[in-house]
Amino acid sequence: MICTIITLNFLLYWTSVLAEDNGVFQIPSVLWHKKGESAEMKCSHNKGFGYIQMYWYRQRQGESMEFIVYKTASGEPEFGSVDKNKFSTVKNIAANGSLTVKDLDIEDSAVYFCAVFLRVIVLSRVLLISLATINNLLTSSVNTVYKDMIKSFGTDKTMD
Repeated sequence: MICTIITLNFLLYWTSVLAEDNGVFQIPSVLWHKKGESAEMKCSHNKGFGYIQMYWYRQRQGESMEFIVYKTASGEPEFGSVDKNKFSTVKNIAANGSLTVKDLDIEDSAVYFCAVFLRVIVLSRVLLISLATINNLLTSSVNTVYKDMIKSFGTDKTMD
């Protein structure tokens, strides 16, 4: 007689695909935990100080990738459409962070991914301010030209 042993152990896959090629490092590469325990996964990078945004995703077998949480060193975590009580994230400095999956269950078995992104919002804001300033200067110059033209035609209508 052949018996199948079913245990409460299950596997959390943690990917380190191309870690050396992209400067993002994830440890450990494989996690085994029992039902009800917590599992912590760590992510670090050497991409530079500007890469302060850290995103966590998971992909269950046969399903699409799912966004879990976004975190910066100074901000609060922003969760996707997952149970916020199931996950916690820590990111105290730009180069390191971690994700903890709490109260593990078989549905938590997945490949977990970490991604980092360069923060460009400040640069965009500066660019928008610069463009707005240029636009105001151009608008002021155009209004001045039109006012001068109207005055030269001898009419008392002015543009405001």
